[in-house]
Amino acid sequence: MKKKIIMLLSILLLTGCTVNYNLEIDDNILKEKITGTVTKEESKQNSKATDISTIYSIINEEQKPIYNKEEIYQKSLKDNGNNIDYTFSYNYTMEDFINSTIINTCFENHEIEQLDNYYSIRLSGNFYCLYSKKINIAVTSNLKVASNNADKIKDNTYIWTIDKNTTDIELVVDKDTPYTKPIKRGISSTFRIVCFIVLVVLSSLAYILYKKKNSSEI
Repeated sequence: MKKKIIMLLSILLLTGCTVNYNLEIDDNILKEKITGTVTKEESKQNSKATDISTIYSIINEEQKPIYNKEEIYQKSLKDNGNNIDYTFSYNYTMEDFINSTIINTCFENHEIEQLDNYYSIRLSGNFYCLYSKKINIAVTSNLKVASNNADKIKDNTYIWTIDKNTTDIELVVDKDTPYTKPIKRGISSTFRIVCFIVLVVLSSLAYILYKKKNSSEI
């Protein structure tokens, strides 16, 4: 049964041309969304002898986001020519997220904790759901991130790329402090500074040339 669950989750995450795993931290709610694409042929075949039957199960049967509860993913399927675009979404509380089916099945070590004023997510060790070249995991937080080891950061989105069978993900969030976007200097301000520097340089050059001319005439 565990092997079957692993295959279900692996194909849910990694099948098709486009796959995204996104987790949004919104105070005490974690909004999970998984999107991807399968071909119509894959979604219709139900042969128990092949992995295609697993794809059939994902598209046509209910999936549980929390392994010890009866809740199911909210699922959306969209016809896209020869393909089907799928979206699975579910909102966890921080207490429920530790029992996430994906977290418990795909990661060897998983620590989801509330420590005083912080939420801590640490995933490490063997990664059991890599059946493609790579998967990008993006976590967006409306709370201040105290520490992380993300491969890439864009504003308040932290991105890890898993491309081998081991992983190390760490994110610590200050649950009492909202995220604030850093103030960036605008183009107009930068342009004014550059113009001021150029003006100073030209004025200095003009003064030096003027002094040199006056000295040669004496």
